This record gives sequence, structure tokens and C-alpha cells, in this order.
Amino acid sequence: MFFLKYYYLPPLHLVEEGVFIHHFLILMANNLYTYISLLKGINVGGNKKILMADLKQLYETCGCVAVQTYIQSGNVVLQSNLSAQDVSAAVSRAIELRYGFEVAVLCLTHSELEQIIQNNPFAPDFVNTYFTILFAPTQHATRLIADAYLPDRFHLTDQVVYVYCPNGGYGNTKLSNAFLEKQLKVTATTRNYATLVKLLEMGR
Repeated sequence: MFFLKYYYLPPLHLVEEGVFIHHFLILMANNLYTYISLLKGINVGGNKKILMADLKQLYETCGCVAVQTYIQSGNVVLQSNLSAQDVSAAVSRAIELRYGFEVAVLCLTHSELEQIIQNNPFAPDFVNTYFTILFAPTQHATRLIADAYLPDRFHLTDQVVYVYCPNGGYGNTKLSNAFLEKQLKVTATTRNYATLVKLLEMGR
């Protein structure tokens, strides 16, 4: 049997105070997509503070359902009938309107995140591997020099830089998120293995 569901989604245009101008009525047929959404740089060092309860509500205001947050660093699992790009743009804009600061938002499908984890070239040493996820492919891959950051190593793909820190941990590596953003000239956000696996489980 074919079931139709009706969802109210927020408008694409928002007034300055953050009040919605209008609403769209979306007719859909069981076509919700699961996304893992990563926010860059919130709740770090007291900057860009967003409570997780408020973040959950904000995603819901942007038309997302089944919203779950995980820890304070900006990790959200959700469902939406919008594309990943549209969800990212809507949430980023809503944060700017509500809080007055910009936050880059990236949405991955469940299969995309699963592939990122499975393709880790430094497995099985998961504890010392970190995932710097790129918001877009870089055109400057040659700016990273192999063996220049030993004992730490890296592997670059279109979606992620796998950063392997066998000794001192991520806190001491030259291959930090800020360094990789500067060299590759793209926005990025970094997560450890445990966080990504937890998000994958939450999205099942």
C-alpha cells in the first residue's frame, strides 16, 4: 500500500529577526534520508556556544525529524526529505540568524560515513587515527608533503584526510585541523574514530 506523508518545512527566506516569512507544505512518500551532520568549531574554548537541546530544536525548525545530538562538539544524526546540501545550508543560515555567528555545516549520508571509516588506511590502529573531513575536495593536495610530519602520517582523499598519530596523540601533531585547512584551502572538521562509529550506530 502507498502511504503519503505531509510535512511542514521551514521557508527558504528568513527575516532579520529570524522569524519565518512563510511555510512550505511538502507532499512526500516515505522518502526520508538519514544524514550525519557535522558542525565546525562550536563549543570550543568557550566560543560559538550552542546548547545541544537548542541545536536539536534548530534542526527540527529546519524541517528535520528524528534528530539526535551527540556530545558537545556538533554532531547530529537526523532524517530529512531535503538534500544534504539543502539541510546544511538551512541549518547554517538558521544558526547565523539566531546566534549572530557563522558555522560551517556538513551533512554526510550513512553510506558515505561508513565508507570513510572502512577506508581507513591506518587500520587496525583506530585509537591513533583521526579523520579530518573536508567540506569540499581540495585543489591543493601537493601542498602536503609526504613524510614531512613524522612520526605522524596522513592519507588524503577527496572527502577526508586520515591523520595517524602513533605517539603523542592528536594534541601534539603538526597535522592539525587548522594546519590542514590552511594548506588545502578548504573548510574541514576533525573527529576521532570512536565518535564516528557512534554516529554511524545512531544512524542505523
